[in-house]
Amino acid sequence: MDDEQVAELTARIADLERKVDWLYRNAGYSYSNAGTTPIAPDGGSAVAPGGVSAEVLDLVRQGQPIHAIRLYRQQAGVGLKEAKDVIDGLK
Repeated sequence: MDDEQVAELTARIADLERKVDWLYRNAGYSYSNAGTTPIAPDGGSAVAPGGVSAEVLDLVRQGQPIHAIRLYRQQAGVGLKEAKDVIDGLK
């Protein structure tokens, strides 16, 4: 599998994760940190698939990718390139 195929699959997975997240949120649930068990809205901080927090997702949806990258870097403890790749995959 070459880099282009990996990038395409990564983008497809991120798109599917966003859709599943939307379905859960509209049903009144969100993901746990493990990404497999839904938690109720009052069950603590919501983390979307891939370990991206609801705050980061909100910044992406608001068209604030720089703030989303900065927050994701703080939360995940990753470098700039990795954070940018994750945020770009959420768009």
